[in-house]
Amino acid sequence: MRRGMLLLLCGMLLVQGSVADDLTSLRKEPASEYGIELDRCYPGIQVLEALQAVEEEAAAAVQEAFTEGYKAGRVDAAELWKPVLRVEQERAERAEQALERTERKVLYGVLVGFLTGLSSAWVAIQLTGR
Repeated sequence: MRRGMLLLLCGMLLVQGSVADDLTSLRKEPASEYGIELDRCYPGIQVLEALQAVEEEAAAAVQEAFTEGYKAGRVDAAELWKPVLRVEQERAERAEQALERTERKVLYGVLVGFLTGLSSAWVAIQLTGR
């Protein structure tokens, strides 16, 4: 248990150090790579256009990531629920069969009741002699 916690802490320190190194290397990149002159003043419209372009690209990237994640989630959920779906389909089939048997019993009951009433009426007519 202690060894696992120690390994986890060491791993976290390594990751934290590498992330910090990546961030400092990003800050040290020359502005000329992006075509920015640090000592120049840029017009507001140019800055606004650049920010809007970045915002549009970010929104498109977020939407694409959401769509891909949604698709992956649907596939995972479908795999996860397959056994439950199979069980529920079997239950539905059994319920449908039971309903058909019940409908047949009701039909037989109505038929037997009608024939019983008809035969009772026939017997009553025969007994009364009409």
